[in-house]
Amino acid sequence: ILFLTGCEDKKEEKIDYSEYAFSDVTWTRDAENDIETLRLKSIADNKLKEISTELTLHDFRVVYGNTHTNILFDVVIPFEFKVSQDDIVKQIENCYFSNEHKYNVIINFDHPYVN
Repeated sequence: ILFLTGCEDKKEEKIDYSEYAFSDVTWTRDAENDIETLRLKSIADNKLKEISTELTLHDFRVVYGNTHTNILFDVVIPFEFKVSQDDIVKQIENCYFSNEHKYNVIINFDHPYVN
């Protein structure tokens, strides 16, 4: 099991998806108990902390498919945050680059309820 501490530690690990039941199109695993989903979440969480401790992640989910994997989550961003949302997305996408598997990163940005 390989947990990454940040994108600078990019290492590739071949995942055996054959042990999971899935449909022809997509499949999901329990986000709270699945090692691969937790590993993918730790990549995003660590990168966000590297960008700024003001950024927080929630509602992390992964949808596995035959051709690619969608990684979806929400990020709470302060109203007048200096780094653009596009820059945050690009930095996180770079952490998920793999020659073995295609990842699509989909981030929804939220603002805190109070300023």
